[in-house]
Amino acid sequence: MNSLKVKYIFQLNNYKEGEKVETLIVVDVQKGLFEQKTPVYNEETLIQNINKVIKYTRKKQIPIIFIQHANKGILKYQSDEWQLHPSIQPLKEEIIIHKQHGSAFKETHLNEILKKQKVQKLIILGLTTHGCVKATCHDALKFGYETILIEDAHSSFSEKAEELIKTWNHKLSEKGITLYKTEEFTKKIN
Repeated sequence: MNSLKVKYIFQLNNYKEGEKVETLIVVDVQKGLFEQKTPVYNEETLIQNINKVIKYTRKKQIPIIFIQHANKGILKYQSDEWQLHPSIQPLKEEIIIHKQHGSAFKETHLNEILKKQKVQKLIILGLTTHGCVKATCHDALKFGYETILIEDAHSSFSEKAEELIKTWNHKLSEKGITLYKTEEFTKKIN
């Protein structure tokens, strides 16, 4: 499996001198995760919030990178379940990175792409809260990125999802990650 599928490297011409270059990271919003016995917690609101953030970041010309996980279980590479959720689709110029580990950084070219494009700030959302979202947030901090987590735009298909979301929002904010609700974030960047 190719760990990187780059359709287009984003341009930085919409940033002013001294402004922090941002990128939205959409983690593992894939069909198979929505087809589990335990449904994704707050699924409809989650999809709406993710789409609101995507819409506003596109409007502000903030680049978006979509992450797609593959494993030997429910997200077999190239299977129907592995595909991105039908209502959350990249534009042809947006980047898709394939991964096989929890963190979007581990054994991918994500950090290399971000450094090459001089990105300093990441906005993270997606699935699952206590898995790939958490791991990607931890590595974002480890690699020195200012990190924003959209606190109502990540979730899980766990029976304890509501508790996990609250717990990890709190723990990640204690580690230095900035939390925004979708409405706050989309107003902030308007």
